[in-house]
Amino acid sequence: GVKLLRDGNGVITAAYAGDLLGNLWKFDLASHRSPEWKVAFGGKPMFKSENGRPFTAAPATVTHPRGGVMVLAATGKLFEEGDEKLRELQSAYGLWDASVLVQKPGGSTNAGPGALSGRQLQEWVWQEGQPFDATKLLKREQSLSQGGSFSQQTDPTKVLDWAQHRGWQVPLTMMKDKGLRNIVQPQLVSGQVMFETMTPVLDVDYAKDPCADLVDVPGFTLFLDPLSGGMSKKAVIDTNRDGKINDKDLAVSGWKVENWTGRSVVLTEEPAKPCTTNPCTAQGQSVPLCPAQTLTNIALTAKEATVVCVNLPTPNRWWWRELAIPDNSYSAGKAVDPDTLNGSSGQ
Repeated sequence: GVKLLRDGNGVITAAYAGDLLGNLWKFDLASHRSPEWKVAFGGKPMFKSENGRPFTAAPATVTHPRGGVMVLAATGKLFEEGDEKLRELQSAYGLWDASVLVQKPGGSTNAGPGALSGRQLQEWVWQEGQPFDATKLLKREQSLSQGGSFSQQTDPTKVLDWAQHRGWQVPLTMMKDKGLRNIVQPQLVSGQVMFETMTPVLDVDYAKDPCADLVDVPGFTLFLDPLSGGMSKKAVIDTNRDGKINDKDLAVSGWKVENWTGRSVVLTEEPAKPCTTNPCTAQGQSVPLCPAQTLTNIALTAKEATVVCVNLPTPNRWWWRELAIPDNSYSAGKAVDPDTLNGSSGQ
């Protein structure tokens, strides 16, 4: 799959896509002339996965606070004969593309119909960094709890150092030797990233026994901070199944899915309010109650609804400075007295 990157005006400036050899590519589409479109990073892939693990699902992107974007992707495939038997270890990644758009010196004259004489189109180009591989990533290992129903990070205090790291990696070890993989695009949920991984490695061999009863396809959902790859410090789902999501629940990085049916449909509601029904319901199903000052997200699949509570984002304070060029027209072309601009009478 392909993820398009757009600027603030909605204009496509780049695209990201992976291949079956474990390469994640960036395509430079910044020029308004299509013959100048090209593979970024000098024709090399932006990132190479370990052991060439394949990318098939489209990545997702979020803006990085230091410039550029985080590309969120995971490996795995399930479309060729024999893929259902593969058990190689796959991974989820957050990859920092530190490239930024800068104005190209000069510009091209807009000589099109109706163009103003001398008017130029300002061009933008990508100022690129260097390609990298998994050695530049902070690896976050997972441990399992409650019989494998939930995952937690073994060292959640690990800090990603942007001076040396280009992102993070989470190995998909949550279902050991089951061929856990990612085949759908990750999605952003209230500022977090959700990877919905699955495994087709089942205990039933339908080739040998086509009349065997159908079984559910298991999966595992990862719910992480897209910038750091870290898990939430607070509970996000109802791990003790008491109908509430609070400090009595575990803080987890992911949870097991009994029947994976594809990419969930996520509904995000207003900040949580006191429940008016008993039990609380959403979409006709009984759901846990999120605490106040959180966003309630309901991930709907063909068979179930999972409620995920996410803290409201911290408000940002924005600062700006207005830059203006003095207008000399009021003085009939005469030089402007600096004291006049400074508000001084000259006395």
